[in-house]
Amino acid sequence: MFQKTFVAHKKHQSVQPFGYEIKESVHKKHRLWTRYIETRNPTVLHEYRKMQNNKVKNKVHKIRKFEQESIARFTYSNPKHFWKYIKCKSSRSINVGELKSIAN
Repeated sequence: MFQKTFVAHKKHQSVQPFGYEIKESVHKKHRLWTRYIETRNPTVLHEYRKMQNNKVKNKVHKIRKFEQESIARFTYSNPKHFWKYIKCKSSRSINVGELKSIAN
């Protein structure tokens, strides 16, 4: 009689949309770390460090560098995209502290 309805929530997309290969590498790196924490095996730690230093870090760096170069190249033709990137990277929230009143 009654049907339960579920609201579909959108997943938060990361700022850097990476490809399938990089996501798999990151997943493998995280899995190696958890495996090392569970077993404390030095060979697993060596694999984790090799994965961290070579594969994942370099791929992510190349993608970010390519994106920044493309934004810089098209700054004059597409300034809105440039300022959107700047706002995304430099936004911070400034909170007002507690206000103190002076009692007379």
